[in-house]
Amino acid sequence: MAEHTIVGRLLDKPEERDAIHVAVAPVIANEPLQPGQHIGFATQGDTVTVTSWPQGNRKAIGIVDPFLHRDVEEGQRFWMFLYPNTITSLKHQWTHPAFGPEEKVTAKSSRVSASEQWLRDFSESHEETYNTIMEAAKEWLTDKEYLCRGGKFEGERVPDEFWTHYERVTGTIVDEDDKENFFTCSC
Repeated sequence: MAEHTIVGRLLDKPEERDAIHVAVAPVIANEPLQPGQHIGFATQGDTVTVTSWPQGNRKAIGIVDPFLHRDVEEGQRFWMFLYPNTITSLKHQWTHPAFGPEEKVTAKSSRVSASEQWLRDFSESHEETYNTIMEAAKEWLTDKEYLCRGGKFEGERVPDEFWTHYERVTGTIVDEDDKENFFTCSC
């Protein structure tokens, strides 16, 4: 038996059968994912919601449970298998630099829920639906299209705080240069 079995690379000499521990964490999909797909946290500081990688300047830290027999849908809970040889201690509870203290996974992390509520309140305060505002933000980021409703948005601005909540809810990393006002009027 190997003194220390290292997976994730080819074997350079004959080895005997062995068993390994694999660190897993309960997480929630921020988008549709496939078994074995490389994933990481959707936003900085959120250790529950995961998204596919590469995304922005952060890196993947594991994969979707490779033993699943079907894709994972957005909002579903599943096990993330952490990359081998990355955890810093091992018992039946483990630590990893990307995780804080252990927390149980609920339908959504409280930070994501709070951000979604902020965005819903923001949308309502501008007499628009949540989906309309979120789609308008997405169109701004992809095509630089403004949201125009005649003179309705005259003098209105999207506050900087909007983009923090948008990133947290969508898992999208928004370039600082794109965090601008996407409201306009036809004046």
